[in-house]
Amino acid sequence: MKKNSNAKNIKATLSPRIKETSALKKVKLSKSRKTKSRRQDVKLHQHLLARYNSRKEARLRKKAEYYATLPKGRLKRTLYRMHPKRVARFVFSREGLMLGLRVFGISVLLGVVALFVVFAYFRKDLPKNITDLKSCSQGQKTSYYDRTGEILLWRGEGDVDCQPVALADMNEFLKEAVIAAEDQSFYDHPGFDVKGLTNAALSNASGSGSGRGGSTITQQYVKLAVLNDNERSINRKIKELILAIELERSYDKDEILQAYLNEISFGSVYNGAEAAARGFFEKSAKDLTLDEAATFAAAIQAPGSYWDDDQEGLIERRNNYVLEEMVSLGFVTREEADAAKQVDTLAKVSKTKNKYKDIKAPHFVLEVQRQLEEEFGTTNLRRQGYKVITTLDMAKQQMAEESIANGMAKVDAGNLNNAALVSEEVATGQVVAYVGSRDFNYPGFGEKNVAGTPRSPGSSWKPYDFAALMKSSENWGAGSIMYDLDTTWSGFGDAYKPKDYDFLQPGPVSIRYALGGSRNTPAIKAMYIAGIKETQDLAISMGLKSGLNCALDCTQILSTAIGDGGEIRLDENVHGYATFSRLGKNIPQVYVLKIMDSKGKVIRDNTAEPVGEQVLDPQIAYIMSDMLSDVNASYFRGSRNWAGANRDYDDRTIPTAIKTGTTDRSDNGWLMGYTTRYATGVWIGHNENLTATNFMEQMTSPIWSEFMRRMHEGQEIPPRWTQPEGIKTVAHDNAFYALVKGACTGVRNGNVCGYGQSDIYPSWYTPRKSTNSQEKVIVDTVTGKRATDCTPLRARKEVIGGGIIVPEIDSSDPNYRNFMAPIQARLKSGTGEAIPAATEIDTLHQCSDVKPSVTTPIVNEVSPGSGVYEISVTVTGGTHPLQNLYIKMNGQTLAGGAFDISSGGTRTITWTADTAGNQEFTAEVVDTALYDATSAPATVNIFSIQFVLTATTEPGNQIKLSWDDLTSGYTLVTSGSASGSVTCAPKEGSKCTEIIPKASLGSTVKIVHVDSGRETNVVSVP
Repeated sequence: MKKNSNAKNIKATLSPRIKETSALKKVKLSKSRKTKSRRQDVKLHQHLLARYNSRKEARLRKKAEYYATLPKGRLKRTLYRMHPKRVARFVFSREGLMLGLRVFGISVLLGVVALFVVFAYFRKDLPKNITDLKSCSQGQKTSYYDRTGEILLWRGEGDVDCQPVALADMNEFLKEAVIAAEDQSFYDHPGFDVKGLTNAALSNASGSGSGRGGSTITQQYVKLAVLNDNERSINRKIKELILAIELERSYDKDEILQAYLNEISFGSVYNGAEAAARGFFEKSAKDLTLDEAATFAAAIQAPGSYWDDDQEGLIERRNNYVLEEMVSLGFVTREEADAAKQVDTLAKVSKTKNKYKDIKAPHFVLEVQRQLEEEFGTTNLRRQGYKVITTLDMAKQQMAEESIANGMAKVDAGNLNNAALVSEEVATGQVVAYVGSRDFNYPGFGEKNVAGTPRSPGSSWKPYDFAALMKSSENWGAGSIMYDLDTTWSGFGDAYKPKDYDFLQPGPVSIRYALGGSRNTPAIKAMYIAGIKETQDLAISMGLKSGLNCALDCTQILSTAIGDGGEIRLDENVHGYATFSRLGKNIPQVYVLKIMDSKGKVIRDNTAEPVGEQVLDPQIAYIMSDMLSDVNASYFRGSRNWAGANRDYDDRTIPTAIKTGTTDRSDNGWLMGYTTRYATGVWIGHNENLTATNFMEQMTSPIWSEFMRRMHEGQEIPPRWTQPEGIKTVAHDNAFYALVKGACTGVRNGNVCGYGQSDIYPSWYTPRKSTNSQEKVIVDTVTGKRATDCTPLRARKEVIGGGIIVPEIDSSDPNYRNFMAPIQARLKSGTGEAIPAATEIDTLHQCSDVKPSVTTPIVNEVSPGSGVYEISVTVTGGTHPLQNLYIKMNGQTLAGGAFDISSGGTRTITWTADTAGNQEFTAEVVDTALYDATSAPATVNIFSIQFVLTATTEPGNQIKLSWDDLTSGYTLVTSGSASGSVTCAPKEGSKCTEIIPKASLGSTVKIVHVDSGRETNVVSVP
């Protein structure tokens, strides 16, 4: 093998360089030495230099030999040397180790220098003196304005109450409680706690974290008093850690603890121990008791949430965490901790200070503040002095507050005591009105924001069920049939067999009428078919972002289909309904238009056109809006007409989609509705969850209707929803129509249980095959034989021989048999039951039979103005024994008006009126052969709802009288000379007014109905 030319070149130049180096060193040595032993030193130096040169020459020779083994060409040599084995050989060689040590040493040196620079750079941010007790570092106010930016709603909790005191003036319990709750190794660590950080990370990863976090008290102080931004990044954490270490180097532990206890928020507007002690308990921080100190320590984790929204959670954290940790650390004894747990600390909180003085739209503002605290952090929001321009429209907010105030008399009369309202602009998602209770200052519960608190939605949930059903497969549309029959569901714990509010089982009904009639069984079937989780996920995607609040796993609770077993927020439900109005497009629900910092710089701008997500197909959303706005299909149609829920003050029809909701216990009432312009929801209930004694619609409708009429007053009528492409109208199967006609137990508006000959469906709709009938006959339901001309209409039923019933689910479903059982019981002919033979003729009914009869009802008020009536009818039997008697008003059987009878005579019921005005009373009698008779109607002017008279002073020594809008026939009665007929002009909202000289009224005034003597309350003239 030939030697490499590089080796020759190195060897050729080696000797001259050694000689030159040696000569140079000799010259330098001879010049520097001036002692007598110079020659000896020179000899020694020459000896050492020779050894050095010999070794250097050996290294160069070895290097030359190494180069001689390398292949030619730079690329080949590079690849040759990069072989893993050769690299490993070099790394562990003497040369490789020496090179590694040099690199390591230089890296360590550079790291030390860099660390020194970083520490020096960040240290400049430390406060000069944290022991200064003359000022607080927190405190610029955050201001909240309406959408114009001109009306100040509230200057928020940035108005910090801060009263720094020395550590010696703070109770030992407080110091110990805070250390136990926030940083148990405070007096041992250098500013950070590796163990605490590790435990916090593991706790968060496992989802079980409920104790203290990973930040030490020192780090928390740095966040509060030094760092004033809300950045979340690695750099931010490094900066925080460095400043914490430097703070520990600059101050002793007690100084840091003192500074921390003077800065931390303990809740409300109170920063620091002294301000909190005086604000909450009207005492000094040094006088705090153990239960009070532990409560403060428990609140540090989330002071705003604990004090305002979750006081039960605050006490639970105090008892189960703070006090227990204090015992484990030896700060207090077990006896002291147990005694503190028994103290009702919340009852000691001062009630004298009003931190919300002059606040407008308080529940709305506090909801905005809560949202911003979650985003920016409570402390950061307070100190920055933001100007927040909200979405609130003060004119509409006033309408909402007045609508609730005007409706509370009926709510109170119905055994409830609270109400809430939220309204959202459909096009933008902006919340324009928000009332969280009947009155923010109402004693006991007014400050509680029910609009933002989960409550059971009742039937207001059902639109999500049917939307999810139409989304789940191609078999469903507005006219699709569902069997409204009592059905048992298995697979959900105990067998679940719900009933409907009227305990009726109409049988096959269309989805349009199942939704409009708020039927329970079809809604439950809809969720079951679509999937519980899928239905709930759809609702969440449409706007219920907080989801359902359930005691157990919501996805296993089928009763959530009818609003029981789970709770949702009113404001989020309004947003979900607005998504229906937007034809399935969900845009963010907006409370804030702009946020500006203290220098006027805009840091948040939500005024741009919203960007949303299509979460529901537009065709389904349109069909839902069409059904919910169908007055004829709605059970609520009577209340619509009574309260004008779909009409404005000019009596114009407003296209309005509406859904009511009443929970199973009648403790929550909802009215949700929308136009293409606004979506609004009203909730009513009781702060102690008592049961209502009146129909919910009679209490929710006046509030909702007044507000929505005023919202659209003076504006063009909002258009209906634009029908998307693809919606199709489908004519139904005539044979199946005949089948369900015979199976339905009631007729509404000319349709058979709401099943018309056609309805609208999405473009992908594919009908399920329902029948292959071969023959149909009319059967007498009493005898089961073929009907004759003498068979009464009530006993006639059309039967389709050989018909096939198709239930809502496939035969593979585990609940198929449960679905089929009631259908087979109702639609026997549809199961293939034999049709009566041609010779089997009804002989029970003869054309000569005498039918029963009943007289026109006699309706008398028990006492004038009482609203309690006695209704009497007289029944006469015919050929066959009597069976049933029904006393009805406007075609509906009254409560207590259904009788099982076997003989004639007079029947009387006592009825407490729940409506007013002219009502039509009839009676219907049925005998065992299903002959029936209906009486002639009796039209009676009914008095039910008591009206209220008020009198207020006007300028010029006059009195303004205000009362509910009445019909004619009322007289003003006073103790003066002003008695006379009452007219209703002018009007203020729904109230009539009249201004009368005070002198003519005397001392009292009231209004009396001329004929009945019914009167208002007696009012003392002011």
